[in-house]
Amino acid sequence: MLKPEWWTINPQTESPNSQRQMAAMRLYLEIGCAARPELPAGAFPAQMDCGGESLRPDKAIIKVFLEEGLLTHRLSGAQLIFDLALSGGRYLE
Repeated sequence: MLKPEWWTINPQTESPNSQRQMAAMRLYLEIGCAARPELPAGAFPAQMDCGGESLRPDKAIIKVFLEEGLLTHRLSGAQLIFDLALSGGRYLE
């Protein structure tokens, strides 16, 4: 399991305003729609099973969205889940 703290260490100078970050966040949310067990809309796992291969979101993007309050995180069993905050939903509109 990836711990929540891992996503926020080693600060980087990025902002959530790039097309790369917005596109990545939309992709992660789309992947979250296919997650098993099923997740609510606006959520995605920190580790994703893609055809037997374990992948995770880009750490720099997650870090920026967490620092800006656009994402929150929670544990569901042993799985770390990211949830789009209300401000994150408005940001992606």
